[in-house]
Amino acid sequence: MNKFFVFLLIYIFFLSSSALCSQSGELMRKGNAFAAKKQYKQAAECYEKLVSMKPSDPVLKNNLGFLYAEMGYYRQALDLYEEALKLKPSYKDAENNILAAAARYAQELIESGKYDSAVSMLESVKRRFPDAGEIYYFLGVAYQAQGKFKEALDEWKKSADINPDSSIALYVEGIEKIIKGDKEGAVKVLKASLEKMPDNAYAGNMLGILQVQAGRLDEAQKTFETVIKRRPNYVEAYFNLAYLAERRSDIQTAVKYYKMASVKNPYSLKALMAMGKIYFQTNRFFDAESCYKRASRLFPFSSDLHKSLALTYAKQNKYPLAVEEFETAARMNPDDAEAWYALGALYQAAGAENSEYLKKAEQAFQKCASVKDSSYAPLAESKLAQLGAGSFSSNDSPSMANSPGTSAPRAVTAESPEGDLSLSIPPEWTEVPASSGGDKYLWLMSLLEKGALFTVYRPSESSGESVALAEAEKRMNELTDIKKSTATFSGRAFSVYEGKTKSGQIRIVYVAFNKGKTYMFEAEIPKSNVLSEIEKIMNSVVLR
Repeated sequence: MNKFFVFLLIYIFFLSSSALCSQSGELMRKGNAFAAKKQYKQAAECYEKLVSMKPSDPVLKNNLGFLYAEMGYYRQALDLYEEALKLKPSYKDAENNILAAAARYAQELIESGKYDSAVSMLESVKRRFPDAGEIYYFLGVAYQAQGKFKEALDEWKKSADINPDSSIALYVEGIEKIIKGDKEGAVKVLKASLEKMPDNAYAGNMLGILQVQAGRLDEAQKTFETVIKRRPNYVEAYFNLAYLAERRSDIQTAVKYYKMASVKNPYSLKALMAMGKIYFQTNRFFDAESCYKRASRLFPFSSDLHKSLALTYAKQNKYPLAVEEFETAARMNPDDAEAWYALGALYQAAGAENSEYLKKAEQAFQKCASVKDSSYAPLAESKLAQLGAGSFSSNDSPSMANSPGTSAPRAVTAESPEGDLSLSIPPEWTEVPASSGGDKYLWLMSLLEKGALFTVYRPSESSGESVALAEAEKRMNELTDIKKSTATFSGRAFSVYEGKTKSGQIRIVYVAFNKGKTYMFEAEIPKSNVLSEIEKIMNSVVLR
């Protein structure tokens, strides 16, 4: 069991089984033919029938496991390999396939942020195959992702002991040199690791980091680009490319890479927070809000996240929502002086004619002042003195929504990560979560009081306007009373499709084709008199 399967995954696929009747023989022939053409779904359908006909044949189960693995159904594949081994305990090909499938499954789990699941699965396989070096390696990767560097290094060392001539052994040697401060030596060893295994994204990423630290930014850029070319789902390389773009003040490119990292790993708090921060710093507050909301649904117990969301609300004059988020952050972390100070400032701003708000402001500033070693404590004490003396000025902090002197919330401009699409979002519209297919949408917005939903789809590459229109027509399936027309918004012609859903809603799809991309917007409204609200947004659309 010393053969190393980390990236060059070798599946053993036997194409024959003894004593098959003519029907099963024909199924096997078809299944093998489909497999040879890489039509794995059709091949699996044939082998599923074969397994139901001969459930005690280990070869058939092994072959079906291979097909499932090729389709990405690793859990089902592993179960089938285990069943094959129960039927034939000495079945080496099934054992090899378990290791290969476990390696691929581990990569998928790790790259999607499911670290605990990866560790659990790999520990189970390790107990079964204690001499499989690749399993120790991926365990190390999962532990590293969890921030358990000592445990990660221990697993990598075990992998290197089992396979001393492997790329991973050289990677471990490089890590040890970094720990000892020998960065130049680490660079040489990591390059040697990549020569043995060019797809070793972990060695490539670490090499790029060392190049950044040495100031060789162009080399680092090429190294990280090579990593994602070979391993498109390795999100750390996207983060590092975004970091390099930020250093060049290329905000648009940085956002693009953070967006790609978020798409590759929808559970990445790091990507969502980074995008939100960039959007916030560039005054794209609606986009920042969207990032922080999505992150808060994934990680509802992060006080820093709730503070970030509160700040985006405040910048958009959504002060009641800002108060709610700051209160949540303060409950989660009672020693968060910043959250208490912000709460006090917001309540104080609304308290000019409301003594209840002034009481809440005083309580919040007292909480802030009680936090030891906080830079906010002196500021809070100053505010308490102002409140006690009645010397509060309404210019000291932002005014609350619905309080005297508050300006009405203004529309905000939202822009796609690539910068090719922007639109103005009226303040009465709110962002809503996508229940599935999150990457299909740039924005989903609801006008709650009028029951309207407006969807902006991500621009898609298109070979022509006819293809763009065909995509739009798919959205009109199962509708009645379909009408087609054209309309002009912001000086650009749109094709318009309108129909009625089974529930009586009006669905309208707007489509434009620009520079090889299809842009599609969709509205669902209860009555035609809500259409003017949709047209306000469409009139603000800019395609570049």
